[in-house]
Amino acid sequence: MVTGQPIKGARVALGSRIAWTDSQGSYALQRVPVVAGTVTMYFSAPGHKSTLRKIDVVPNAEYEVCVSLAGSTATGPGNIEVWGLATLSNAYTPPTVAGLKAPRVRRSQPLAGPDPEYQFARPDAIIVVPRPGSKHAAAAADVNAAGARVVRSSPLSGYILVSIPEGRSAEEFAQELGRLPWVDTAYPDNVVWALGGPVEPNDPGYTQQWHYRAISLPQAWGVTVGFERPVTVAVIDTGVRPEHPDLQGRLDLANARDFVDNDYDPTDEPSAGRASHGTHVAGTIGAATSNGIGVAGVSWGATILPIRVLRPDGSGSESLVADGINWAISRGASVINLSLGQPSFPPLGSVGNTALERAESQGIVVVAAAGNTGTSGVWWPAAHPTTIAVGAVGRQLQKASYSTTGPELDVAAPGGACGNDQFPGTGDPEDRIFSTYYMPGDSAQYGYMQGTSMATPHVSGVVALMLSKLGPMAPAEVRDLIQMTSMDDPGVPGWDPDYGHGIVNAYAAVTASTMDRAIFALVDEEGELQSAADYGGRDRSFSVPCALPGVHSLFGWLDVNENGVVDDGDYVGLQRGVEVTSPGPLFVPLFKLRYFNNLWPTEDLQLISKIDVAALLAGSNARVRVRRIR
Repeated sequence: MVTGQPIKGARVALGSRIAWTDSQGSYALQRVPVVAGTVTMYFSAPGHKSTLRKIDVVPNAEYEVCVSLAGSTATGPGNIEVWGLATLSNAYTPPTVAGLKAPRVRRSQPLAGPDPEYQFARPDAIIVVPRPGSKHAAAAADVNAAGARVVRSSPLSGYILVSIPEGRSAEEFAQELGRLPWVDTAYPDNVVWALGGPVEPNDPGYTQQWHYRAISLPQAWGVTVGFERPVTVAVIDTGVRPEHPDLQGRLDLANARDFVDNDYDPTDEPSAGRASHGTHVAGTIGAATSNGIGVAGVSWGATILPIRVLRPDGSGSESLVADGINWAISRGASVINLSLGQPSFPPLGSVGNTALERAESQGIVVVAAAGNTGTSGVWWPAAHPTTIAVGAVGRQLQKASYSTTGPELDVAAPGGACGNDQFPGTGDPEDRIFSTYYMPGDSAQYGYMQGTSMATPHVSGVVALMLSKLGPMAPAEVRDLIQMTSMDDPGVPGWDPDYGHGIVNAYAAVTASTMDRAIFALVDEEGELQSAADYGGRDRSFSVPCALPGVHSLFGWLDVNENGVVDDGDYVGLQRGVEVTSPGPLFVPLFKLRYFNNLWPTEDLQLISKIDVAALLAGSNARVRVRRIR
């Protein structure tokens, strides 16, 4: 039955975009990603039958889509539906306002390293892959001439293992071997470890990098530190300080470029009183990590390609940015970090927009800063639909007062919030982002900065980890995965202009923990099912069909390692006191699935252990086992 009356609170979903109708039944979806020309829209509302609508769309166009939802008669016992929006929660608890200060590190007294299990040793050999069909009879001679030796060759995998000469950096020596005419690829034979939980590097400044724990990086490092596949991140910025001790072996100086001085030396020479912006950004993406000095970087294995397009005062131009993007494309970058911007959007067909579109067509992921105005209107290039636009949050995971908002925003990441006007007592510099540092006349090699410029490299580093672990992905796939695995935020459920899709979650991203891998059901206090079970949607929606009337617990489970048991590192949700009455359906505004470990309340662990998850998944009678951290 169709009444013809407006429906308030109806849910409209199109891929990663979700909207709710107002009292007039109106809604708006903005910045819709167009992949193949045809998109599917889903419409649902309490007491009505859901429906979908397929429409053909083209970029940069507006459409009006009107639908009617018929009333649902399936409201009897066992036919009630519980539905809502689910989100992942990060493995991080923001400190109280009164306890914001992080532990200080005395530079003269480095902290003790982590357990030996997590000491990531430096590689002692280089993997050399010959070019297909090459005649490399001179391989041994070339290697000996470089002061090294052939350790072994592997016909099975098609590589030659070469020792690293004493006193040489593994990364620099690999680049040298890679320039030999018979060599296709050369890279360090990095040490592989059995992974068993969060990884904490031994860099003494890591304790001041609260921003890594805020995005579940220790948990992500338990899965990958970025050595599976080579990934190059181009930092298009003010340049870097190549002599910085925590950037040694991390920079691709052979392919670096300086478009300001029109040479190939990317050395940043900031104006008096200004810190090296590019050096700080580069350190966040990939400072040498677990090397016992300085700070950690998000990706331990990514190579940083420095490209200088900003002058000593931090200014630049669209034309130089376009040159930088095209240079990164020509030098094989996988990710481009743009911690820069301008308030106006260049015209269609401009050199800047053309460069961004070319980067996407070449499979390169572009990550850009939203801007620091604190107002609405995301800056270019972040406003371009090909980029991942990043806003900033502080240590409390509240939007930084300076972070620019708008419909183009994709996600948020830690950018620091010293003196955030939302928390007047938080003026400590340590509320900012701690990374590699250089300022003329200042001997400090590590320091604090804040801004969406600092938030952006967190996302670029996470993208590098994703590409290394998960393999090549199209930029649209990466953007979608970053959005769909972002964590809950203080904003409204789903997307909003302050936080985008939420705060980036490194662990969920590298494990591809999207909500369509999570299963939902209602259970009683004995763990018995009080509904059917169903998987969620990639847009974070979920539906529990055939619910029985009563007061139950809503259970959600994302089996991250897909081993069929609830164990450490999975995402689990348990919401007690869900009252189901006829007629239905029942809407749950926000259901959180939290990182699962032995810190959960005992009563929750006891209930979860009773749930017949194996039967829920495969029809067996085996009980779920709850594993604790040893």
